[in-house]
Amino acid sequence: MREDALLLAEWLAAEQCSYLAQVCALDWTRVHQWLLEQRDPVHQAQRHEHPAGPTALDILVVLADSLQTGPDGSGMVERSVRLVPPFLGYLRTGREVEDARELTLTLLLWAGERLAEMMRYEADRISGYLGERVRR
Repeated sequence: MREDALLLAEWLAAEQCSYLAQVCALDWTRVHQWLLEQRDPVHQAQRHEHPAGPTALDILVVLADSLQTGPDGSGMVERSVRLVPPFLGYLRTGREVEDARELTLTLLLWAGERLAEMMRYEADRISGYLGERVRR
């Protein structure tokens, strides 16, 4: 379950970072600046006991760093090593499923909304985009 949840979180974060990169015209400095600007609002908005937002942002920063260096796969191991600590650090003993669900739902809400917006909420366009991304 941990591996599957980590892969899902990584995929959703990659989708969100890809969207941000497009919006920022592939200017990775702007992508990083945007992510840094989101830290305080996310921390303030998620005041409950175990907020997923800050961990989701940490995962997004790792993915943005990885995608900036290139999608050729050369940094996959390093990226995985950097993703594991925030992900596993978020999972509490005895509540792993609940915590993994909360984290992936947070990323899904962010990435899913951006993807739907980018595709003008048209199901065929979204399906085509996702199909193309999976084939790569």
